[in-house]
Amino acid sequence: GCGRPAETATSPSLVDAQPTSYREASPQQYLAAVFDRYRNAASYHDRAVVRLSYREGGARQSKVAPLSVWLDHHQLYVEAYDVRLGSDPHSMMAWIHDETTDDFDSQVLVLPPVKGRPTATQLLADPILVQRIGAGLAGPPPQLDWLFSPEPMKHLFHADHEFEFVPSRSIDRRLCRCVRVNSGGDRYQFWVDQQAGIVRCVDLPAIVAPPIPGEPHQAIQLSLELTGASFSEPISKPDIQPLPAQAKHVRRFVPLPPIEPPGILGSRVSSFRLTDSRGRFTLSDRGADRVLTLVVRFCGDERSMA
Repeated sequence: GCGRPAETATSPSLVDAQPTSYREASPQQYLAAVFDRYRNAASYHDRAVVRLSYREGGARQSKVAPLSVWLDHHQLYVEAYDVRLGSDPHSMMAWIHDETTDDFDSQVLVLPPVKGRPTATQLLADPILVQRIGAGLAGPPPQLDWLFSPEPMKHLFHADHEFEFVPSRSIDRRLCRCVRVNSGGDRYQFWVDQQAGIVRCVDLPAIVAPPIPGEPHQAIQLSLELTGASFSEPISKPDIQPLPAQAKHVRRFVPLPPIEPPGILGSRVSSFRLTDSRGRFTLSDRGADRVLTLVVRFCGDERSMA
């Protein structure tokens, strides 16, 4: 499901950019060389999203969240879930786009500029920023690790992990070579554009959904779709989302006070009476004649909400 319109800009091929013959390279060597290109790239940009896919009622469903990175020499802009982060020679700023908390109380983190090429640690030094940018199912944007870490994806290159090539396929109308990494019980698949030497898609380890009685077992699939990924110098600035209207500049994000509990807590429920489908027991506002474990699933439809 990673197909998107083709990229028009071209980059030197991985074979041309590296001295090793990649027809003979092992999967581990090939993937390490790909990440080495990121670590040395002066420019990079994408329109990446993380996609969560699952089945509900026999139909395929999916949800996406932004996980994009724009880099041009010493200018950087990141959109990761509800976090927005920008860095240039003048300052580093981060803010949170979240209507439920009034954009995290309109706080805007403003820090001194990072000299030279930043590290992932410098970019993500604030504890709340780290928490928010890592709160999504795919974690922080891995592009930041590829671009700014001295040893990109270090945790993958473990002696006990297995690397293998799997059959190639087309993504964004570009032929992509796939390196599969079996990391303990997790499996990653990196789809690399054979011509541009850039990652077009990453299949992340699946999430095992909690079992639901009467429904078949399923896994929730996660993939990072790096649409428009390119090492070419960008021809335009990123589309930066505006700061909160009443921005409050801070040197450190201040935690928000806990949400007040709803007033309904502690009150008695209205009269009701429910009997299970087999007529074995009855549950009412007065209780039940035995200890029960009640599992409730909310789907978001009108019946569930009622």
